[in-house]
Amino acid sequence: MNEYLKRLGETEQLMDKLGLVLHKGKYQPDLWRGWTEGMETEPEGGKRCLVCYRMRLENTARFAKHKGFRKFTTTLTVSPHKNPHIIFSIGRELAVKYGIDFLEVDFKKHDGFRKSVEISKQLGLYRQDYCGCIHSLEKRLVVRKKRLTELLGEIRNCQKCGIPRTQKVLPSGGADSEVMVIGQSPGKRELVTSEPFSGPAGARLFRWFAGIGIDEADLRSVAYITAVMKCYPGHVPGRKIDKSPAPSQTRNCAPFLERELRIVRPRLLVPVGRLAVNATVGERRLVRVVGKRLKQQIFGHSCTVVSLPHPSGANPWSFRNPKQLDRALSLLREEMRKRRDG
Repeated sequence: MNEYLKRLGETEQLMDKLGLVLHKGKYQPDLWRGWTEGMETEPEGGKRCLVCYRMRLENTARFAKHKGFRKFTTTLTVSPHKNPHIIFSIGRELAVKYGIDFLEVDFKKHDGFRKSVEISKQLGLYRQDYCGCIHSLEKRLVVRKKRLTELLGEIRNCQKCGIPRTQKVLPSGGADSEVMVIGQSPGKRELVTSEPFSGPAGARLFRWFAGIGIDEADLRSVAYITAVMKCYPGHVPGRKIDKSPAPSQTRNCAPFLERELRIVRPRLLVPVGRLAVNATVGERRLVRVVGKRLKQQIFGHSCTVVSLPHPSGANPWSFRNPKQLDRALSLLREEMRKRRDG
């Protein structure tokens, strides 16, 4: 259901931008499951896909005939994983059945797939990494979980900055998390608990979320929580507060964060503080992004971004800009409600 609503929302936005009318078909997952029962282990392009092609094309042909259109077609052929000859064969059969012409277009020709990717990036559209079938999603999730496990192992063993393993705090959350929260780096408390955002700054962050009806347990259950830097950067001599990571340290960790985003593919991204904002949406001042809902392409993945200031007691940002912080939290409330209701 979440995937359907996500794609529907993107299509509605695109049709609005193009000034076109969108006719929405019925969402019939139970009917689809009945037709594909026993085909759960079929590979992509197998028998289950043929059933899916026919179901979608027949609904389109029936609707086109009812509305008096002269032709019907499908965008399925833009995918490099779809066989256009099979799709055309089904289309011709349905054209005879309903007495309406089927327009045979292989949209991947003439570099069509690459162009579709470029246009999606320009418009900030969400692009899924699987066909949309629940069985395909389950298989992809197994792969993503494996990739995430391998990545966490690399993070655990990384010695690029020469920081001992005991100074590391690994991210928490699953490969299928719809929400990703990104902080700056672990602090002293995180080294004791081995859990991101378990120190004083985390306590304040979770108070912010509690204020919009989301307690810490709920957030941790749905979110992948990580940081720009995975190791504790140490102290500034003569000061009691944790220091920020050095530029060289954040550069060393940057590939890890990129891979985390590519694997988890969150629908809602919450960068917390300047370093997290810069690492994801680019070099921007917090006053330019906090309190705004951004639709952003990040490492090839489109997601909604709601930024927060860092909740550290050493950072008075939230006290200087309470209205912006309130707006940001209101946006988060809306986005989290969408995730829950969807």
